Amino acid sequence: MIIASGFFVHKTFGPRKFGIPESVEIPAPVRTVIFEILACTRARISGSSTQLGMTSNSCDFTNSEIFVSEWVDPVLTASGFDACSDYVETYWLGVIGPSATWVLRYLSRELEVFPNGYCLDLADTAAALGLAFRHGSGSLERAIERCATFGLIAQTPQCLVVRKKVPTITKRQLLRLPTALQHSHSQLFAAS
Repeated sequence: MIIASGFFVHKTFGPRKFGIPESVEIPAPVRTVIFEILACTRARISGSSTQLGMTSNSCDFTNSEIFVSEWVDPVLTASGFDACSDYVETYWLGVIGPSATWVLRYLSRELEVFPNGYCLDLADTAAALGLAFRHGSGSLERAIERCATFGLIAQTPQCLVVRKKVPTITKRQLLRLPTALQHSHSQLFAAS
């Protein structure tokens, strides 16, 4: 990281994504993102995300780009399931739906490539996933909000904070799944 004009910026390795010219400095809100992640984690533990303004509609979708960073949760890092795992496909899919599952997996996979975060072009992402981006009312925005409703993504006006490791579904969510999935979920945790 280098300091320019009193702010941190990051230098990307290799060519820039989405055709951003080299003359444009990309902000790296490392300190801000860390505090937001910690605050968001505390809010989840206390059960209230509204203290931080992280409600399902707090993301500013009027811009076509948004910064994405990892939501680091020490508990889920040790015991959670990878967002691209079979667990998410088998159990979370029935809870959050297919579009939200694809969005979660896509954002998580990109964090593997860019672990310090990245700038996401919402229109390109929507096109890549077969969704629509309409600056607030498209299917991509609804999928992101759905993930936020279930605590898989935290939203701030300028940033999405994404879990790469997700928790197990709750008992209430499990009871809404088909009986066969309920049984296989019980067997999965009986074996461990």
